[in-house]
Amino acid sequence: RYIGRCEGSSEMSFISQEYSGLEVNIHGRIAVLEATLVDSFTYQGRELQGTYRTMMLFIKELSEWKWLRGFTVEAD
Repeated sequence: RYIGRCEGSSEMSFISQEYSGLEVNIHGRIAVLEATLVDSFTYQGRELQGTYRTMMLFIKELSEWKWLRGFTVEAD
Protein backbone atom coordinates (compact mmCIF):
# COMPACT_ATOMS: atom_id res chain seq x y z
CA ARG A 1 0.00 0.00 0.00
CA TYR A 2 2.80 2.47 0.82
CA ILE A 3 4.45 2.04 -2.57
CA GLY A 4 1.72 3.91 -4.43
CA ARG A 5 1.40 6.72 -1.91
CA CYS A 6 4.73 7.08 -0.18
CA GLU A 7 7.69 5.86 -2.21
CA GLY A 8 9.68 8.71 -3.65
CA SER A 9 8.00 11.18 -1.31
CA SER A 10 10.19 13.51 0.72
CA GLU A 11 7.80 12.74 3.59
CA MET A 12 8.89 9.06 3.66
CA SER A 13 12.02 7.89 5.44
CA PHE A 14 13.10 4.26 5.97
CA ILE A 15 14.09 3.22 9.49
CA SER A 16 14.94 -0.39 8.62
CA GLN A 17 14.33 -3.06 6.02
CA GLU A 18 14.87 -6.77 6.69
CA TYR A 19 14.90 -9.40 3.95
CA SER A 20 14.00 -13.08 4.45
CA GLY A 21 13.31 -16.00 2.15
CA LEU A 22 15.59 -14.47 -0.45
CA GLU A 23 15.66 -16.42 -3.74
CA VAL A 24 17.57 -15.50 -6.88
CA ASN A 25 17.10 -17.30 -10.19
CA ILE A 26 19.24 -16.47 -13.20
CA HIS A 27 17.90 -16.89 -16.73
CA GLY A 28 20.66 -15.94 -19.15
CA ARG A 29 21.19 -12.18 -18.79
CA ILE A 30 18.14 -11.75 -16.51
CA ALA A 31 18.12 -12.36 -12.75
CA VAL A 32 14.87 -12.60 -10.78
CA LEU A 33 15.03 -11.84 -7.05
CA GLU A 34 12.09 -12.69 -4.77
CA ALA A 35 11.93 -12.05 -1.03
CA THR A 36 9.81 -11.13 1.96
CA LEU A 37 10.48 -7.70 3.47
CA VAL A 38 9.71 -6.29 6.88
CA ASP A 39 9.86 -2.52 6.50
CA SER A 40 9.81 0.13 9.20
CA PHE A 41 9.51 3.73 8.05
CA THR A 42 8.05 7.10 8.87
CA TYR A 43 5.53 8.83 6.65
CA GLN A 44 4.03 12.23 7.43
CA GLY A 45 5.44 11.98 10.95
CA ARG A 46 3.90 8.56 11.70
CA GLU A 47 5.98 5.44 12.27
CA LEU A 48 4.71 2.50 10.19
CA GLN A 49 5.69 -1.15 9.80
CA GLY A 50 4.56 -3.84 7.38
CA THR A 51 5.41 -7.15 5.76
CA TYR A 52 5.65 -7.23 1.98
CA ARG A 53 6.61 -9.52 -0.90
CA THR A 54 8.97 -8.12 -3.48
CA MET A 55 10.23 -9.18 -6.90
CA MET A 56 13.07 -7.41 -8.67
CA LEU A 57 14.51 -7.94 -12.12
CA PHE A 58 18.15 -7.31 -12.99
CA ILE A 59 19.87 -7.41 -16.37
CA LYS A 60 23.53 -8.20 -16.97
CA GLU A 61 25.21 -5.63 -19.19
CA LEU A 62 28.82 -6.39 -19.98
CA SER A 63 30.05 -7.64 -16.58
CA GLU A 64 27.65 -5.72 -14.31
CA TRP A 65 24.16 -6.50 -12.99
CA LYS A 66 21.83 -3.50 -13.27
CA TRP A 67 18.41 -3.05 -11.69
CA LEU A 68 15.72 -3.24 -14.38
CA ARG A 69 12.31 -3.24 -12.67
CA GLY A 70 10.63 -4.30 -9.45
CA PHE A 71 7.40 -4.32 -7.56
CA THR A 72 6.31 -4.82 -3.97
CA VAL A 73 2.93 -5.83 -2.54
CA GLU A 74 1.56 -6.42 0.95
CA ALA A 75 2.14 -9.98 2.12
CA ASP A 76 -0.88 -12.13 2.85
